[in-house]
Amino acid sequence: MKNLITVLLITLTGLACAQPKNQDLSSIDPRLNNGFVMTAMKLTAAEFKGQMPPGTDNISDSKMLMGLRKLQAIQSTDTRSKYLFQVIPYFSFSSWLADTVKNNPELLARVLNHEQSHYDIHLLMAAELKKQLSETYFDRREYARGILDIRDKLSREELKINQLYQAETNYGRNTGRQKEWDTLIDKAMQAKSWAVLMQYASGKI
Repeated sequence: MKNLITVLLITLTGLACAQPKNQDLSSIDPRLNNGFVMTAMKLTAAEFKGQMPPGTDNISDSKMLMGLRKLQAIQSTDTRSKYLFQVIPYFSFSSWLADTVKNNPELLARVLNHEQSHYDIHLLMAAELKKQLSETYFDRREYARGILDIRDKLSREELKINQLYQAETNYGRNTGRQKEWDTLIDKAMQAKSWAVLMQYASGKI
């Protein structure tokens, strides 16, 4: 139940300066058995294919990744454009569960339930990222900065939500608070609303 690790892989067309070296969407293609494109689903132990690293006190670790690609312009003014974006959230098969979790059905159910919420939070963030990017007119000469600003803002929000989730549930050990978070995240998923989580994190609900 370690803090969520989010890796954002960028392949912005014509934007070498913002593209991490040797990283593109093909490097996390599910056909390479490194992960799968995330959709609304229930996690099982089978998705956690990684090995627990030596010396850690954590009993589980979910790793999420996100591919982002700017496609063609769909609306333009004299100097600004809206673009079509491809946003692909991934669950990495390097995620792992400790053997003590795998061998204890009751503990496994609790841990998977806790990690499920990290998964769903990431799905909601990916949807919000695509929404905000798709609604924004970017300066055609400096669109990279605007794209990265939106991405980074949402990444910070996701980190804040995950940290609050970890703290309030005590990494899933506080079953009462875990149930409250389950209800909150289910509400956000049903409404497909990032705002539900942000309002909670901001103390507004």
